[in-house]
Amino acid sequence: MILIVGAGPTGLTLAIELARRQVPVRIIEKSNQVAQRGRAVGVQSRTQEIFEAMSVLQLPIRLGLPVVGESHFVDGKMVRSTQPVVSNTAPYPNMLALEQNVIEKTLVQQLLNLRVSVEWNRRFLGLEQNENSVVAQLDGETVEVDYLVACDGANSAVRRAAGIAFPGKAYPYLFSLADVAVEWDLPLDRSYIFRRQQKTLGMLPVARPNQFRMWTKDLRSGPHSGPSDDEVRHGFVDEQPPDLGEFQEFAGQMVGRNITLTSPRLICNYQIECRLAESYRKGRVLLAGDAAHVHAPTGFQGMNMGIQDAYNLGWKLARVVRQQVPAELLETYQKERRPIAQEVLLQTDEAVENFETPRSVGQQLMEQYNVPWWQLEFHYRSADQDGAGGKGLQSGDRAPDGEVLSPQGLVRVFQLLRGQEYNALAFPGSDTSLRQLHALARHRGVKLHVIGPGNYQDPNDTLRSTYGVGEDGLILIRPDGYVAARGRLDEAARVLAAVGGN
Repeated sequence: MILIVGAGPTGLTLAIELARRQVPVRIIEKSNQVAQRGRAVGVQSRTQEIFEAMSVLQLPIRLGLPVVGESHFVDGKMVRSTQPVVSNTAPYPNMLALEQNVIEKTLVQQLLNLRVSVEWNRRFLGLEQNENSVVAQLDGETVEVDYLVACDGANSAVRRAAGIAFPGKAYPYLFSLADVAVEWDLPLDRSYIFRRQQKTLGMLPVARPNQFRMWTKDLRSGPHSGPSDDEVRHGFVDEQPPDLGEFQEFAGQMVGRNITLTSPRLICNYQIECRLAESYRKGRVLLAGDAAHVHAPTGFQGMNMGIQDAYNLGWKLARVVRQQVPAELLETYQKERRPIAQEVLLQTDEAVENFETPRSVGQQLMEQYNVPWWQLEFHYRSADQDGAGGKGLQSGDRAPDGEVLSPQGLVRVFQLLRGQEYNALAFPGSDTSLRQLHALARHRGVKLHVIGPGNYQDPNDTLRSTYGVGEDGLILIRPDGYVAARGRLDEAARVLAAVGGN
């Protein structure tokens, strides 16, 4: 049994990943329902791929708004404009503007489809653990579980109870945020950054007609002391925010064109902090999402980082609990995810510290600084992995999408890889015998897809080129869609051994 504390996007994703692998799981949440206001508003490309694999993407695609790029303005003049690169290897090139509470409702329903319900109004009170289990104290109940996962946010009670430090800093000022309808002459499906006289205004469209989320440094107050070193207040705060008129005046000054703000759905202040847990695991307690890392919302990465934490951890935890592999597999969770969080914290911290720089520096940042929006470039390579230092796709890289030809027509690679266990792509030559490979794959529990004569066809060797394999190549792909190992077909025993266990 796994206990998850916190039913935000991170906890819900983890619960789904465990439940669809038939691992007993409970998920508790101190609130009485899904949050009514959306904190995050952007679903990155990699997260959309994950949602497709989890069979939960259909509703977000229908309700969300594709953001087709970002434009940067300095003193009313556009200095930079970006747009996604469309490719068969990445099926979702646009960030999807969609509020977090819509995502949560979608995930709650998928979890119900798997016969698991969120236990609302349940509080975590404390824990004790030994080598074999965790004993968690809940309100009105004590439960013993194999592992406990903290998905309960920046001020995580589980993290504190486990004694895991959460060092970092709070910025000495608040930020102001408004969700409003916007009338102007610029496209409504792009995000914008406006800089003028050492001030910055950001705008992101949301999935409502003419609606944008706007943010800037607090329009009212001066320096803010922030919380103490041992207090975490990352998120919305109760201090009096500006009103719609103040946002209207500021926006008019910043954009340098006619703009009208109406129909405010949300105006608030929030505290930004930059913190990273010293460890993602202590014994049988693990951290994910904001319980493990918090940072500025630059690039709209926070919710996506948590979902990807959960997607990395879910299949590993399932294999360990089912005793398919030793518990040492869980060490790779921190090894792979914490360096990515470190990178994002460094980038977002630099962006916040330069939020109101002089014009020349600000313009240079806009032209050179680029937060990774799509999160497709994140990888899990390490120096001791198979193929490290080689050219092309390596162990730890995201397995790209593509197309192969079947008798029924074109099939996407992501459709072949969909499932809960390991997959392998084999690219045999015309005279290669595959009998031993099929036997090895069955023994290892690997789903084998043959790209070659008499099987799936690869017109013009496009997929072979994408994966960087020659004749008789073999690629092993993990349940979370990253390359586990690669080699030649005559090295199949070594390549498939990366599954571990039996």
